[in-house]
Amino acid sequence: MNCGPAEEYARKKLDRINEMAGRQYGDDGYGDDYLVVLTADVYHEQCFSDYTLALAMERMVLQ
Repeated sequence: MNCGPAEEYARKKLDRINEMAGRQYGDDGYGDDYLVVLTADVYHEQCFSDYTLALAMERMVLQ
């Protein structure tokens, strides 16, 4: 299963979070440590999305 480019998406998401909060990468704990947690979260979200899409496609074929 290809769960997508999780780290790339997480970096973009973190950059946007920091931009909206007016802080630099790494300020207030929103740097590398948070990126690790965010990447894992994004990875699981992407895998779940892939799974539900595959399940829906399978059910459409079976109907």
